[in-house]
Amino acid sequence: MEIVVVTAFIVIAGVVGLGVHGARRSARRHASAMREGVRARGWSLAATDDDIGMRWRGEPFRARAGHPRNVVRGSHRGHDFAAFDYVFTAKPTPNADTAIPHRFAVWALPLPASVPTLSVTARHVLSPKVSAQKVTWFGGAHVATGDPEFDEMFAVECADDAFVAQVLQPPLLEHLKQAGRWNWRFEDDTMISFQKGRLDAAGIAASLDRMIGVLEHVSRDVWRHA
Repeated sequence: MEIVVVTAFIVIAGVVGLGVHGARRSARRHASAMREGVRARGWSLAATDDDIGMRWRGEPFRARAGHPRNVVRGSHRGHDFAAFDYVFTAKPTPNADTAIPHRFAVWALPLPASVPTLSVTARHVLSPKVSAQKVTWFGGAHVATGDPEFDEMFAVECADDAFVAQVLQPPLLEHLKQAGRWNWRFEDDTMISFQKGRLDAAGIAASLDRMIGVLEHVSRDVWRHA
């Protein structure tokens, strides 16, 4: 019996060791790919920048609890940008003993003017009605655009109905429906997009293209009257 227990312990320890080794090797490969991809595009890469994680509120940011990692800065299609991993730990329930790590990829583009906060969040594919009941972050109410297909795909939150009407014109609604579900918002003078997972150098440009596509569908009058 003792031999069986010892053998099982050795096997488990070996499996754990292989998992840790594999995770470290994967992390090294990812870091190398990030450095090479960023360098090839003429961008810059910094290990961290805590100030950038304190600039905004709402998802996925956590005041004084999150940490930016792999901060990429540069220019794409004439737009300066910042992109980074945002990492924090949180307990799944208040009484839980262990905090769970969370990682998000974040992209930020400067806006032509400071504007009211407008959040467009992807609804869950399987339960769009349930996902709409999220807690508001910005003091605004959930807004229906009047486009049933769009309202099923996205939850819109803003405290300024007139600004929503200015931004979410039919051409932009159609553009967003074609692009599929993703998360973005205007907050002060910045457009922010985020998704769960790790920042990938090869995907930075694609995400920025999607954000720039939104800006290209917003009337210039929006920025003049902001």
